[in-house]
Amino acid sequence: MWRESTLAENLTVSINNRKGVEEDMSRDSTDALEDLKYRREKAHMGGGIKRQESIRVSGRGTARDRIRNLLDEDSFVEIDTFLTHRTTDHGMFMHETLGDGVVCGHGMIDGRRIYCFAQDFSVHGGSMGEMHAKKISKVVEMAERSKVPIVGIWDGGGQRAQDGVASLGGTGELLDRLVQCSGR
Repeated sequence: MWRESTLAENLTVSINNRKGVEEDMSRDSTDALEDLKYRREKAHMGGGIKRQESIRVSGRGTARDRIRNLLDEDSFVEIDTFLTHRTTDHGMFMHETLGDGVVCGHGMIDGRRIYCFAQDFSVHGGSMGEMHAKKISKVVEMAERSKVPIVGIWDGGGQRAQDGVASLGGTGELLDRLVQCSGR
């Protein structure tokens, strides 16, 4: 009899604990989804609403505007949306910009798959840092491997000085990859 009551009690405790765990998991999932939504909105803001508006007023359009105009409706799939720079020097640790100033991904033009990237001038003037260059290199490599065209929209202010030599290494890697793909 002792074993039966202990078993029943343990089963009840186990079921109650499981309900608590399921509630915690549900709460954790909700929190994670809210965090994802917040981070996606932050990434889409680029260098900020004021900078994006000044770019639109000049008639150029933001990186996301340009990609939206280039591709078939709702076909864009972004890659490395939340990637950010690694630089902590020169106060850069205070300037986390998700996407690191370039929007990369793939989509369709007239039903045909392409890869694309567009520099975001609202983030550090579109300047190319280490991770920015690596992100473009990655999408160029994906296009090469998939044997589909890539469209690049350049709107940048050169090298990002705050990244130092790492920026030059990333750019060198990107240029090498572009040369390897040229004419294919």
